[in-house]
Amino acid sequence: MKIAYVVSVCFLIGLWITGDALAQRDKGTIVWSSNRNTTAPGEVPGKDHDLWVMEASDGKNRIRVTDLPKNEMEPAWSPDGSQIAFGSNRDGKSDVFIIDVDWDELGRVISSPHKHGWRVAATMNNNVRNLTNDPGNTDESPTWSGSGETIAFMSRRDGNREIYLMRSDGSGQRNLTNHPAEDREPAFSYDGTKIAFRSNRDGSENIYIMNPDGSGVERITDHPGSESQPTWSRSGKKIAFSTNRDGNGEVYTIDIETKKERNITDNPRWGESSPMLPANGRDIIFSAVVGADSFQADLLVIEDFEKCGARCKPTNLLEDMDPWGRGRGTRDIDPDWIDPAFPRSVSPGRQKLSTAWGKIKLMGARRE
Repeated sequence: MKIAYVVSVCFLIGLWITGDALAQRDKGTIVWSSNRNTTAPGEVPGKDHDLWVMEASDGKNRIRVTDLPKNEMEPAWSPDGSQIAFGSNRDGKSDVFIIDVDWDELGRVISSPHKHGWRVAATMNNNVRNLTNDPGNTDESPTWSGSGETIAFMSRRDGNREIYLMRSDGSGQRNLTNHPAEDREPAFSYDGTKIAFRSNRDGSENIYIMNPDGSGVERITDHPGSESQPTWSRSGKKIAFSTNRDGNGEVYTIDIETKKERNITDNPRWGESSPMLPANGRDIIFSAVVGADSFQADLLVIEDFEKCGARCKPTNLLEDMDPWGRGRGTRDIDPDWIDPAFPRSVSPGRQKLSTAWGKIKLMGARRE
């Protein structure tokens, strides 16, 4: 069976790639958290983080989708691209929220030029719902199951950090880990059969995996440093994560079966974190503290990172706004990437995905 796509081609010139340019095709949409107020180069950022989206192919057409004097962090696309889950203190405490994605509005906003390309999808702010709504406690780090029917998240409602699961409407919240240690940063595998998470249950902070019902806990990394922010490959065979084992922040991958590890970023001058492996199975995106300004963090992409050798050269998607070391404290973190050319596992009847700007449309789920 085949899925029919209508694809338009756009071009990406990698500013930090020497030689070959990145793949010349639309690669979907990235959502991330940023404390910038506009897209003006060298701007002085604000104190709070909002959610932004941009084209994954070249980092252009950036739109701010939330606009409140509060923090919106750790966004996660739903498998069908219709919603974004995120953590926020907009109600005075940290809860898990979802926002409905209005692709038509994003297209309208893009077609209305603005100085420095700064645009706000204002009406999307009216479609935000608090899913956890747990007074006095901290709920954050949402991650969607492959079916889109459930969301795992971290909660401190039991006095320590635990991994919880709930339905995508916020009902049926239950503790999966039930452990006195600190368990956090859950990440569903693409097929929804496993959840990776960070835990200090054996002393140091390492990466673990478990079944979606909390059973079958298995330690994946084994290092005295701090391993965090796990993210799955589409195949489910590897996990990328951030670590401080080398004295600075680096992004590693580990093979689940063989436990073979690889330092992907391998740059002692920077601090890399927030890795994400998109469904195309080729690229990796992460946040990096770059240049002389230790408070500036940009979003970098490495294409075909499995093939690029010992020293992969990244592309800075925000280079035009934040020349290296001159970002004045802008922090762009927590990326998530959805690509209609590589649909995430979703249940029948929910295979409908549109991407912004009208450049790629999956017209339902036409099968032959």
